[in-house]
Formats: sequence, C-alpha cells, structure tokens
Amino acid sequence: YFDSYNHQDSLKAIMTELEELDADLILGPMYSARLLQFSGTEMENVAVNLISKQQVVNSTNSWNSVVSEDVFWAEIKKSFNERYAQEVYDLESETKTKLLVVGLESGKSASVTNDLLEGLPTDSYEVIKADNSWAQNEQLAELDSSVAYDLVITENDPAFLLDVLRNLRAGNAEYRWYTHEYQAIDNGLVSDVFNDEQVYLYTSSHVDYDKELVSQFVLNFRKQYNRQPDEFAIEGYDNAFFHLARLQTGIRKWRGVNKGFEYSIDDPRRNQYVEIRKFEGFKWSLR
Repeated sequence: YFDSYNHQDSLKAIMTELEELDADLILGPMYSARLLQFSGTEMENVAVNLISKQQVVNSTNSWNSVVSEDVFWAEIKKSFNERYAQEVYDLESETKTKLLVVGLESGKSASVTNDLLEGLPTDSYEVIKADNSWAQNEQLAELDSSVAYDLVITENDPAFLLDVLRNLRAGNAEYRWYTHEYQAIDNGLVSDVFNDEQVYLYTSSHVDYDKELVSQFVLNFRKQYNRQPDEFAIEGYDNAFFHLARLQTGIRKWRGVNKGFEYSIDDPRRNQYVEIRKFEGFKWSLR
C-alpha cells in the first residue's frame, strides 16, 4: 500500500518502487492528476482508475472503473430512440406520449439536449431551454394534460432539478422522470423527492441489502474488522475482486456488492455498466 498524498513528487518515489515490483495490477492512484503521471510507462497499462470522474482518464491506457456520465446519457438516448422509432402512443390508454427535455440554453446542458434530440421526429418531443432566470420553467405548469411525458432534465444543478419538478407538480400533465446516478444521487436529493415522482434511474452503483452476496460481505467485514463497511470499503472490494478475476479468468462483466463492471471488445478499458432502477416503496428496485 502506498499513499501519494496527491503530490507529484511523492508519486515519483512510489513509481520507482512499483517498477521494481513489476506489478500485474495497480488499483489507483485516487486522483486523476496522479494517474496521468503513469502515462507513457508500463504501469499505465495495469493501473485502474477507482473514483475519478474526470473525462481525461479515458484518453489514457489505464482501466477506468468509473462509468462516465456520457455513458448514462447514451443509454437514456438509446432507450428513447428505440421507443419513439416504434410508437408514440400508449396502446392501452391511447394516450399520446412525448419526450420532454428541460435544460439550460447554453453549456453542457445544451449539448446534452442536442445529442438526445438528434434523429428523433420533431413531433415526438418538446424542449424547454432556460436562461439564467429559469423563468421558462414556468411553462411546465401549462403542459397539455392529455399527453404522457417522458421527462429528461439535462442540467445537474439540484436547485434547477427541484425548480423543474416544482413547476411540473403545479400542472396536471402526467410524466415519468428518467435520470442517472450523478444527477439524482450524487447531488444529495433525498428520498422524499423521488417518492413523489415516477422516476427511473440509470446507474452503475447500488447496494441491494437483501441480496445474499451483500449480506455475506457485510457479515464477513464485521467479523474481520469489528465495524460496518463504509462506501469506500465496498468500492475497494468490488474493484479488487473484479480486476483480479479479470486477470485470472478474462471476464468482462460482473455485478459486485455495489458496483457493476462491463468492458466491451470495442472499448476494452472503459466501464460501461448500466442498469435501470425504479423508485418504489422508498427503495430503488431493479427494473
């Protein structure tokens, strides 16, 4: 175990020791700037990014355990492309269904909005782009109540998310919200927010405490360390187990205690594991 303290000189000294070890697998460093110090060395090919969400990690030859936000957006887009290519009506109720995209008129939010809508028929969606005042969100309270909307919010600011939901709740339109873990979970939104919605979460990380794998891990961890495992303990276990198994057996897909892993032939070092969960009964159930 080595600690670089997120310091360039500290990692240089550690790299000298690692070269002598000729490691088959390096879990870390934690910070992307330190991971990038491996670039151009043999260590780059055996190192694993554990927690950094920086996109620059994908430009290296290191393994990336973190699922990038653009992977979640791509899966959401794929879901709607498949759905709206087939039909725009709910066959049971004959209610017209539309994609409703709400975001900002500039920045990353605008870029994500444009990507989501590309290729979709113009009559299959409505889009609301807000400026810095967010006044445009008030239109959400006046949506056509005869339409069932599939809602996607492309701005991750939690205050903006809540403003969108507040305006939607003020109206009578039916909607389902499709989101991802960085937008909904990492932003600290509480369960009460989701309980008032029909919400689907695209995620790579979730703990099902009723699963046998999870209960056995928790029990064994308590026995070994006399305490509850925190999120870093579970993250460490999942990464160590999967990447060791990858080296030993060649597996490319595995669902751990918390995290899922999936590496394709086309993009072999980038984790693209996504599962969809629906919030019901105050928990996220696998869809």
